[in-house]
Amino acid sequence: MPRLSKLLLILLLLAAFAGSQAWALTPLPPTVPKGATPQWTPVPGSPGVDSAPNLKIDLFHYRGLYYYWIAGGWRVGKTPTGPWQKAREVPPAIRNLDPALFKSIIKPPPPKQ
Repeated sequence: MPRLSKLLLILLLLAAFAGSQAWALTPLPPTVPKGATPQWTPVPGSPGVDSAPNLKIDLFHYRGLYYYWIAGGWRVGKTPTGPWQKAREVPPAIRNLDPALFKSIIKPPPPKQ
């Protein structure tokens, strides 16, 4: 019986680990559709920040990095097509963008005054 308990515990741990890894590796929807090229435009009132208004997503460029607003959170990447990782720190220039600029239904919080 103890052997069965150990086996069950090991299987449960493996299942939990596999489940957490699968969640972490879930790909985000593609940012730039195949064949499309972002047309970068400066964001008024946000020096150094560019947006891609020709795309149907909220994609911004700032100081060599790309910021992608999706599912209520910021992702950051080195190219406009990713790979993306959750942004641990979002620069104020991005964090304080006017929510009216965003196309997604879930908008970021308004800038802090």
